[in-house]
Amino acid sequence: MKVIHHASGSSGNAYHIDRIQIDSGVKVDEETDLLLITHAHIDHIRHITHSLGATRHFYTTPMILQCIYDKMARWPDKKRNTTHDLILEKLIGEETLQKTYDCQAFELNHDVPCVGYQIKDYVHISDTGSFDIPASIRNQRFYTIESNYDETELELSGRPLELIERIKATHLSNEQAIELAQELNAKEVMFVHLSDETNSHDLAQVTHNMEAPHIKKHYPKGRENYDY
Repeated sequence: MKVIHHASGSSGNAYHIDRIQIDSGVKVDEETDLLLITHAHIDHIRHITHSLGATRHFYTTPMILQCIYDKMARWPDKKRNTTHDLILEKLIGEETLQKTYDCQAFELNHDVPCVGYQIKDYVHISDTGSFDIPASIRNQRFYTIESNYDETELELSGRPLELIERIKATHLSNEQAIELAQELNAKEVMFVHLSDETNSHDLAQVTHNMEAPHIKKHYPKGRENYDY
């Protein structure tokens, strides 16, 4: 399978796993068979109308879909109507998701309804705090895991205490990300969604290599492709 990292972080998130796209926070000019949305924050759905126009099928959970509709209520009429029509045309259910694409969603812990996805032997875990790990996602071939912040940098960031506590509750630190990778028995991981202000690729790599030097790790900064 081919994994393509287009972008991750507060400016936008988008990935391809073969012909399946996960999230549409940046504009990607590639036709796909399936568009998946993890949650309805704008950095994950900013270009959903464009992505819907370039895909055959669309899936997200009912709760996330309602959050998308709530966001759409503030969009201009033309864009809102176009997006709504495309969703109705291309939306599929769980049975088609599993039978046609060998894909399933699992619940994550974020500040809005949010899911991760398992596609065959690939597992995608973006914005989340701690969560109950389904047995099915252990021992897979390739993982994408959020590694959002360095704990020391976050504490020294000068952010309000309430915001710091919210980040800790709904995102993974470098330490938590590598602990999760080890618990999953991961052999190869792409660590993503690193904060521009409270993390860096160097900090993440130092922490991850200290804890688990045996795991093959990737830290994409722009568009990067991985085959496994």
